Amino acid sequence: MTTPRTLLLPVLASLAALALLGGCASMMNLRSQPSTSVPAKVASSNARPLRVVSFNVHLGEFLKYEREGHHASIERSFRQDPRLRSADIIGLQELCSDEGGWQVDYFHQVMKDTAGQSYVATALSDPIGKMMCARVEAIYSRFPIVNQGVITLPQVFEPRSAVWADIDVPNLDGQGTTRVRVYNAHLENRPQNMSWEEGRLKQIRVVLDHVDAWRAAHPGEPLILLGDLNTVGRIWDPWRREATIKAIEADQLQASIKGYHRTLTFTPHQIDWIFFNDQLALKHSEVVGVWLSDHFPLVADFTLAPAKEASAASAPPAAAPAPEQPSTASAAPAGLRPSAR
Repeated sequence: MTTPRTLLLPVLASLAALALLGGCASMMNLRSQPSTSVPAKVASSNARPLRVVSFNVHLGEFLKYEREGHHASIERSFRQDPRLRSADIIGLQELCSDEGGWQVDYFHQVMKDTAGQSYVATALSDPIGKMMCARVEAIYSRFPIVNQGVITLPQVFEPRSAVWADIDVPNLDGQGTTRVRVYNAHLENRPQNMSWEEGRLKQIRVVLDHVDAWRAAHPGEPLILLGDLNTVGRIWDPWRREATIKAIEADQLQASIKGYHRTLTFTPHQIDWIFFNDQLALKHSEVVGVWLSDHFPLVADFTLAPAKEASAASAPPAAAPAPEQPSTASAAPAGLRPSAR
């Protein structure tokens, strides 16, 4: 006799198989989807682009596996994967600086081995308590970092920070350099006593205040804002863009990836970003489907806008009215490691 339970088992098995196939298909789509490329203001088809990577390394978990003999290797991926190889600037989030700073040194060596030289600026998320393995945000560069600083973000739950660096990038014609300002931010994923979106918006406004102040003093200079902005939108609606992203775009910065592209490995959310201003020409950008963290790396290739375009670029937006509360932004170099190592 066929019982309801007997009839139900094949249905459940079919649903499970469909879910599994759906997950596999989603991952296959991620790995095989065409690269997002924007043909805008390319200075020279023969010029080597400025390659920028943003990557949350999940407290270096895969680095620990690698030390234990696991087959996955971040260093090998950055050396061999054509999408990551030849990175000029790498912005990392959730990098541990405790235990003698061996994780910071690891990426210093990665940059040195793949680019010939390495400069680094770091900022502790929590300079007092040094929570979670003395977690830092870091900017690595193959080109000299000539200035650097920290922005302390409003504490809407855990301590958070952003690091910035001024990098002298060689010009395409080989004559002199252009200074590029780079920001690397890691926003709160679950603010308390307010909506998550409201908490992140409060934090990004402090970063944008810093950006606007710098831009007013340095009109016409290239700028990049990258990082893990934790913009999950709504858990059930990952395609929705948060107010945080809209605020950045309203400040005349554009995203390297147009449309929706998941950057988390296990959930379909887009929370890692690279933004840039008009003094940079985007050649190509993509999410790199390598499993080395709970995030996928995001890469963007740029060329510096030609001098005529840079000088004719639109003026920076007018300064916003002074906020009711004083900004918590700080350019003090506290918590930074030496820029050149």
